[in-house]
Amino acid sequence: MRSRPDPKPLTKRRSTSAFNFDQRIEAFLDGPSGGINPLAELGEEKLLYATESVGRRDLEQVYGKQIAREHWKLVEPRVIDELKATAPPFAHPEWTDKVEDIGRIFSQPEMQLLWALIDPSGRKRDARSGGKRGPDGAWTALKALGATLALGRKASHFDDAYADLQESKLARLFSDVNATSVAYAHRHGHHVPDYGPVVLPRCDSLTRQKERLGIGFRERALEARIAMLKRLDRLIGGGQIGRRLGIDATPVAAWVDQVSGKDNPAREAQLRRQCPDAGFRAYRYTSTGKEDRSSKVTKRQNTGISRAWRGYLLTTIVDLATGLPLNSALIDASRSEWEPLATLLNEIYGLWPELCDRTEMMAGDSAYDHELPCHLLEAHYGIAPVFRLHLNAGPQRLRYGRSDSLKHYIHDGRLVCIHDKVLDYLTADRKRDAGLAPGEPMPDSAFRVRAAGCHKCGSVGAPMRNDWSKLTAIPHHPFGRPDLFAKRIVALARHRNMTEGHFNRLKTGHHLGGEDAYRTRLRDRATHEALFHWAELGMIALALDDQAERKGQAAPRVSPLVPGGPAPTAVVYTMVPSASASAPSDAVVSSGSELEEEAEEAAREPEGEEVAEPEPVVSSAERWDSVFAGSRFARGGAPSDPDPEQTDS
Repeated sequence: MRSRPDPKPLTKRRSTSAFNFDQRIEAFLDGPSGGINPLAELGEEKLLYATESVGRRDLEQVYGKQIAREHWKLVEPRVIDELKATAPPFAHPEWTDKVEDIGRIFSQPEMQLLWALIDPSGRKRDARSGGKRGPDGAWTALKALGATLALGRKASHFDDAYADLQESKLARLFSDVNATSVAYAHRHGHHVPDYGPVVLPRCDSLTRQKERLGIGFRERALEARIAMLKRLDRLIGGGQIGRRLGIDATPVAAWVDQVSGKDNPAREAQLRRQCPDAGFRAYRYTSTGKEDRSSKVTKRQNTGISRAWRGYLLTTIVDLATGLPLNSALIDASRSEWEPLATLLNEIYGLWPELCDRTEMMAGDSAYDHELPCHLLEAHYGIAPVFRLHLNAGPQRLRYGRSDSLKHYIHDGRLVCIHDKVLDYLTADRKRDAGLAPGEPMPDSAFRVRAAGCHKCGSVGAPMRNDWSKLTAIPHHPFGRPDLFAKRIVALARHRNMTEGHFNRLKTGHHLGGEDAYRTRLRDRATHEALFHWAELGMIALALDDQAERKGQAAPRVSPLVPGGPAPTAVVYTMVPSASASAPSDAVVSSGSELEEEAEEAAREPEGEEVAEPEPVVSSAERWDSVFAGSRFARGGAPSDPDPEQTDS
């Protein structure tokens, strides 16, 4: 790992001629390509140039050149101030040496506990059996194989990762990781089996078990991820993580024929038998946003289509300050991009509740510009939605809170009074009651937008529930509040920069989510998702190690050069009891949600000291049921539209 200097603060504007032929800026201005775009991530000066170019262009397309030029003079200085205020606090470190970097990743206590708690065997164990239930396969080698594929940054196939594991020092490193992790877990009251060092069986014998890597991985990985982010947040200070979020999805092709079965139900059933959770999706980019074309396209070669594939969508929530992923989910590609939004937020705030009070906004592209996601963010979490607007609707009448002073609202969310005057935006009423848990809704009537009326009407307002995607707290236009509009366009620019950069690191750096022959040969969605979680955990752990090292708080390194470390041998491994496996008979299996406290105690707690039994942890599914019971976002039921006849009092 090599540290990179912190991003330079934006001090002055450079000449625009310096960026006229810059390939990175051209890639940014061309818009998302639907595939790998290694040129999309920009520095601060180039991002300013791109933000201003996109902002002026969008205003000219909607309002004309003259109006756009007049209002951009008010927006431009606020855009510069906003970019300065939201500059990234640090730069991601560079991956240099594979063995050293993976050793740094597993030097974090959270990663050690995660390694010990995941069990690909999928067998129930108890203290009385000492964790042993008959002969086992090479489970340590299987975990090492999955981690090598996701973190090795070299291979996209398991057989290549196996060769890498066999020929390098990685096998010895993972043997030491396993011994260190199991000992750490036992010291903290977690009864886990010790499968011993990495001993490699034949490649086909090991890869035959690869789809076991997803067993119980998601919840464990989420707990480790949030615990490391909490520690990183304290290191960099200022409560910067989680203040502004971005959400986006990227295509992930499955290891199955890339065709649609919409015209042939038998063919669709056959494809679903091979990959049950892999659906077909096609879309194209238009002037009004992203348009779904899945029902009209049967295969990838159709012209006029930006992207078509059978597989999954990797939907990720990214912190716009650091570019680190807070949570992600791999879903069927035929589902809407915004469907996992509530699940992802509920999982984050279930483990980090105070983060909900810190979050101000969430940015996204036009795929999220719909009623349900905007309503969910505002009413259930108090988060302002900042999604790119669909410009495909004319004037709309007010269904709720009808007023004698208002006539309707137009495409950008501005209100129109009965005197046919388009009103400037003033502010929004959206204060969230203290004491509400994340996900608990406020009444829809508590959210209103207010506008400056004409000289005959005075100040007027309308409930957001008339259109949650257009009547937003951060307006889609600069009229009345250019400062809030500057926040919007900077948030959208940061969202594009950070999410594209994150997906590029996954696809070009970690070789995950590739296309054609570079697809990962997996048919199980949970295992495919586990590989993405491994890669994202590696990004967070390496950034945490880099910041801790700068402040003199780096964890002891896990090194493969410990004398006596085992070398890989090509024999089938069965579980060998080790000294660290002798856990006390009253040890309990814990969910690992105490990762943050355990990481802090690790440095000051002597080995062998008894630790209090951890309290039972409520699962994310139970938290979901308790928060959303009876609401339109309850599990198992389709959200229903509000009654159009209902009006505010």
